[in-house]
Amino acid sequence: MMDSELGKLSITREDQDELVWDGSVDTDSALNDYCLVGKFLTDKRLDFTAMRNRLVNLWRPGKGIHIKDIPSNIYLFKFFHSVDMRRVLDGGPWTFDNFHLVLHHYKPGDIPAIVPLNHFAIWVQVHEVPVGYMSERIGIQLGNAIGEFVSYDHVNNSGFWKSYMRIRVRLDVRLPLLRWKKIRKADAGLVVVRFQYERLGVFCYLCGLIGHTDVFCPRLFQESEQEIKPEWGAWLKAPVRRQAQVVDKWLRDEQGMALGNTESMFQGASSSVSNQGNPTSTTAANPHQLNLENLAISVQEDKKRRRQETVKDVDLDLIMVEGSPDLQ
Repeated sequence: MMDSELGKLSITREDQDELVWDGSVDTDSALNDYCLVGKFLTDKRLDFTAMRNRLVNLWRPGKGIHIKDIPSNIYLFKFFHSVDMRRVLDGGPWTFDNFHLVLHHYKPGDIPAIVPLNHFAIWVQVHEVPVGYMSERIGIQLGNAIGEFVSYDHVNNSGFWKSYMRIRVRLDVRLPLLRWKKIRKADAGLVVVRFQYERLGVFCYLCGLIGHTDVFCPRLFQESEQEIKPEWGAWLKAPVRRQAQVVDKWLRDEQGMALGNTESMFQGASSSVSNQGNPTSTTAANPHQLNLENLAISVQEDKKRRRQETVKDVDLDLIMVEGSPDLQ
């Protein structure tokens, strides 16, 4: 019986011979060590030109970049220096139209269409950490519970008191976002820490997966509406970390005055006031400029008054010395 079944199988030319590879690969610079392959976590076709311009403005590669669109929503990013490529790999997460970009270091021998693109790194905030548990050791354990631990933010996590721990984690996009984690303390007490993800893009409130919204969730076709309840939500997105605005010392306003340094502002205003009698000078009449000029005038008048008082004091001292009977 088995022999008769085997006799029905046909052996094609594709099955007869195998090509034995000699082990060498083409290391031509056309696909060098500075190439990344990536895709956005969406089935929607993206505007290639808009996407390319957006990423170039974000990355600003010093030696340039070439971006190529290949089938299956896969993109090749060719850098011309390792510094630019490493900055992109270590940075992020990168998004376009709020869809996350997953990147992989492309090497000779890889096939772009089948390269696994399932992980990207993201900063995670761990809230409600008990006192005494803000440590790198705890951060590593939590990071490996969320995904794969990458790094620990010592700057944010050090100090007398911090409202949350900050760790960088490589997420597996095939798994739902972790919302919280239970921690058993040394005294047998149980606490729950909550997670918030910085710069988190599109994800589903029904299944917790990144890349689609609840409108397109596969669960809608598998369960009834009564059975489906959102178990994830916008509260998983961390608020934007706003940094203090530092005005660059080279920046000027329309009149050429410094924007950041107070002393420079006074000096700029003083020069502006001193040029008021110059018919060739042009000063814009706006409230900010006028207030600055008034402040400079007040400073000058105060300095002048102090110099006059100092001169008077010196004159009085000289008079007293000259009139002293002990010196006559």
